[in-house]
Amino acid sequence: AAETAQQGPSLLRVNQQGDFFVVFNEKLFRLYGDGTHANTYDLQDLGSGELIGGIAFFRNGDLLLRSGDSTPNWYEQLLIQLRVRQPEQPTGAAGDRLTRCNLESLACAPLKGFEQTFKRTFRVDIDANDNIFIADTGREALHWLDPDGYRLSEVSSGFRLPNQLVRDGDRIVVTNTNRKALTFVPMKGRRFVPMQEWSHLKVDVPEAKKTGQVWPMDLIKVGSEWWVLSQRHNMMNGDVFRFSEDGGYQGQLHLPDEVDPLGLAMLGEEVVVTDYAGLRLLRFSEQGEARGELIVPEIANYANSVRAARAHYARTVSYTHLTLPTIPRWC
Repeated sequence: AAETAQQGPSLLRVNQQGDFFVVFNEKLFRLYGDGTHANTYDLQDLGSGELIGGIAFFRNGDLLLRSGDSTPNWYEQLLIQLRVRQPEQPTGAAGDRLTRCNLESLACAPLKGFEQTFKRTFRVDIDANDNIFIADTGREALHWLDPDGYRLSEVSSGFRLPNQLVRDGDRIVVTNTNRKALTFVPMKGRRFVPMQEWSHLKVDVPEAKKTGQVWPMDLIKVGSEWWVLSQRHNMMNGDVFRFSEDGGYQGQLHLPDEVDPLGLAMLGEEVVVTDYAGLRLLRFSEQGEARGELIVPEIANYANSVRAARAHYARTVSYTHLTLPTIPRWC
């Protein structure tokens, strides 16, 4: 619990009404489209003791997330950091299922048609018709579910630790982490097309190789460009690289070395990037120009409390001559 209270901002998502959401420890901050605070939710009230994996929103505003308390043990966490597929994929407890929650009543119910449990990270996206797309990172699979969670199509090959995904027209775009690429999976009818019809955009361009930031983890589309968050070998201290639709390198944000980004999303006409280590939200123009921090008083106050908890924990460890462990990054 002490380590959990020290985690920084991680995931960013936008619902179909244009509200902006920030996952920060056990809190879910909701902002209006102009960046002002709308609400703060406690994820424990939604049945999620430890948020593992992604979140997404249905068109009526309901939230999809994984409920439950199961977390990876130290060995499974090490494999996540090293981007290693586990020989036997971890299975969560019976309660570690995808859950649909109403953010007004805070009432939640398991997604009816999908009984698979999760103990390791995954990513999820929901389109305008409430189709659900899941990149199962640990099991290296891609699922297409109907709004009730019943499986329409599935792919269990062609991926090596897939992460964030997004629907773009008649295709799904997946950050194919260990293939160092974005993978474009077309859809026909209600099925994914065969693998030989896929295409790929390699993100390990020379500029990324110079710093080792070649492992894609998150992506968004900004105008006609793909902005890709690529991490270093330890899945930390990455940068955001920009690519044209045909794969041409367009530039990068050149984040400082101390910044530890975990997510990015559009807020109005700006791109926001989380800084997990610095407990900040960083703003950029659509041309990649830095615009300072996104200051939201409610988030800033919470960040200050986390900063104080980190300092207290460091002092306690120092007094007892223990080695300070790495704060876990489940998502």
